[in-house]
Amino acid sequence: MRTAVISLFIALAALETLVGSFLFLYDGTPFPSLIRRPLSPGCGETPLQGLVANIYPQPNESYPLAKDQAFVTICSSDDYCRGALALMLSLRQTGTTRHLVVMYSPKEISPSTLTILQQFHPSLHLVPFDPSAYRPSQRTIDELERIHKPHWKNSFTKLAAFSLTNFTKVIYIDSDSLVVQNIDELFLLPHFSCTYQSNHEPCSPRTVDEEDDTFQHINSGLFVTRPSQRLFQELMGHLADPSAVWWNGDQQILLHHFGPQWNRLPQVYSVGIDACACGPDVYRPSSIKVVHFYKGKPWSPPSSDRHPCTRSFYRLWQQYTRNITTTP
Repeated sequence: MRTAVISLFIALAALETLVGSFLFLYDGTPFPSLIRRPLSPGCGETPLQGLVANIYPQPNESYPLAKDQAFVTICSSDDYCRGALALMLSLRQTGTTRHLVVMYSPKEISPSTLTILQQFHPSLHLVPFDPSAYRPSQRTIDELERIHKPHWKNSFTKLAAFSLTNFTKVIYIDSDSLVVQNIDELFLLPHFSCTYQSNHEPCSPRTVDEEDDTFQHINSGLFVTRPSQRLFQELMGHLADPSAVWWNGDQQILLHHFGPQWNRLPQVYSVGIDACACGPDVYRPSSIKVVHFYKGKPWSPPSSDRHPCTRSFYRLWQQYTRNITTTP
């Protein structure tokens, strides 16, 4: 019943979203986009400032902000901060009316990256945080090393999104993602809603916009929540438990805390970049809302044997970031 209600909310909200223009990225094959301005510098401006100006409207244009809602992402390295800015640009390009927040680690990024963040756009909210506050127990770190996922010890920083109590609702998105269609409809959904890890093989005979009744785990690459200090402290309490072993990263903490009381989002909100290689029976370009570079980061060039469609997503990311390499 809960899944049906969520699907109804999404369907009703999607009716208000303008989807009709197409961006041709490879071999003339389109996938949907709301890109309405060219991704090119403006005359007389530095490349990054021109790119931002082409995407962001002027203050008196038609993007009224929902004052108490925001999209948020986190970055704690130069590469992930580039990804964060690409994600923010893709959100604005697809017409969001919500605030945009980047939580960043001042100690782990270069001075030039910090300058880019600070000069990016006045409406971008920058929130510094300390990743060391989200370090898991040594037992968890040892277990992640044992199962060859040592990098997952950094995933617990996502819990910082639950501390943004100046907003009544936030949508967290991993910074190695791109939004290709407007997703503001997700703000209509209840807390706690998130994507999930499918048990199906990537190219199983099931399309990305169909329901999956075999899910087991939360996928925290995108989630909808109502931040609160109480909730934040409860989650941090789980993290600090010296007897706990969170072998599935922050996702296991979230699953432990919410149990069955979480709302599953359709897979269209977290589509792996290789999904389009599965063919038209599985990959439906018109259905995809968010692409996630969880297998092969967007700042690393794709191998030549990757599917043309997959490489097209890399090219889209490069369009957003080609001028986010030097201080404006």
